[in-house]
Amino acid sequence: MAVPILNCVALLWAAVFLGHRIHAAVLIEPFELSDVQLHDDTYQAKAAALNTEYLFELDPERMLLVFRRNADLPAPGVPFYGTWEDPGCELRGHFVGHYLSAL
Repeated sequence: MAVPILNCVALLWAAVFLGHRIHAAVLIEPFELSDVQLHDDTYQAKAAALNTEYLFELDPERMLLVFRRNADLPAPGVPFYGTWEDPGCELRGHFVGHYLSAL
């Protein structure tokens, strides 16, 4: 049986910072990320669902405007979102990087 991770952290903290010797064997077993699930009613799951919903509401064509202009490609009348994606902003493309990573 594996020891809960918080117990392992407490034991290691005691050993390192307090100089105590640990006589019990601590077993930590690796697990697959697919074994971890968030229940739908948790704060994290609700936040993830809200973020996903927001990302899919964004129009990729609008965010590509600055990239198209920089590459001298046609960018026909598609308005940009503003702020970081404003063509005059030195951070243009910053949000698009986050957007692409999130997708």
